[in-house]
Amino acid sequence: MIRTQINLTDSQYRYLQNEAKKRSRSLSAIIRDAIDKKLTKGKEGNAWVLLAMAKKAGRSGQKNLARDYKRFLWGDKSKFAKH
Repeated sequence: MIRTQINLTDSQYRYLQNEAKKRSRSLSAIIRDAIDKKLTKGKEGNAWVLLAMAKKAGRSGQKNLARDYKRFLWGDKSKFAKH
């Protein structure tokens, strides 16, 4: 591993410190994870979008979503929405 030094703003440092505490990881590990995520994002195409959506599946908080999904997708004025 290569050691390097970077300059952070106060708010960036506080944010990273909070993330490190929340995840019980080192500040260095949080920064490496963020860099890896950024570098691999383009290589994976849009798979990360689908994975993020899949994590939230079934948790919309909307009542009657299954029945009225067209209204939620295209709005109340849509020709697909039940009136």
